[in-house]
Amino acid sequence: MAFMVGGREPAGDGERTAGLLEAGIALAGMGVPVLPCHWPVPLRPDTDGWTRLGCSCGQDDCPRPARHLLDGMEIADATTDVVTVAQWWTGGLCDANVATVAGAAFGVVELRHSARPAQVRAWLAAFEAEPGPVLDAGLGLVQFLTSVGDRAPRYAPIGQGTGVRWLGHGELVALPPSRLTDRYEVSWLQGLSGVTLPDGGRLFEVLARLPAAREPAEWTQQRAEVR
Repeated sequence: MAFMVGGREPAGDGERTAGLLEAGIALAGMGVPVLPCHWPVPLRPDTDGWTRLGCSCGQDDCPRPARHLLDGMEIADATTDVVTVAQWWTGGLCDANVATVAGAAFGVVELRHSARPAQVRAWLAAFEAEPGPVLDAGLGLVQFLTSVGDRAPRYAPIGQGTGVRWLGHGELVALPPSRLTDRYEVSWLQGLSGVTLPDGGRLFEVLARLPAAREPAEWTQQRAEVR
C-alpha cells in the first residue's frame, strides 16, 4: 500500500457531512470503536480581516481544539454498533469529528517532526520496521497505529519542539476525515485495509532515534551509520 503525502482541500458542507457519516460507519464495521468529538467552527474575523477557526466547545483557550470529547460523552461511549454511529451523525452531531480511543482497537505512536513522510519511511526501512496504518494528523504531526501495547503514556524528545509520544490508553484520536482548526483534514498516509499492526514498542524505539535535523547531508550520514 502506498505511503502518500496526506492532506487535501476541504470538502463542501454536504460532502463533508456525508464523509464523516460514511467514515464512522466504515470504521465501526471494521471493528474500530468510534465516537463523535468536537470540531472546528468559524470565529469572528480578526483585526486583519481573516476568519480563523476555533473549537466547537467555545473555549478560546481550548487545549485540544477539535480533538476532545463532547460534553456528556465518555470514552466508554465509543462503539462499533453501526446503528448508534449512524444516529449520531444523522442527528444533531452531523458536523462532529470522528474519533476513536487509544488502546481500544490499537495503540498510537505519535511523531512530531519536520521530516517528510518519505524520509521517515526510509528511516523505518533502515531498521526493517514496517509502519502499518499511518495518519497525517496535522502540520508536522504523524500518528502510527500499532498493536495495543502498554497502557501508560511515554515521551522521548528528539530535538527542540520535536519528539515521539506513546499515547496512553483512553486518549482520544481523531480519524479521517476529521477537520482541524488549522484547516487541515486528518488523512491516511497508509490505510487500515490489508495492513498488519506493528509492535508499538519497537516502532517507538526506532522513531525515537530519528535525527533532529532534516538537512539532506546529515540525514543521509546518520542513515548510513545505522546500516
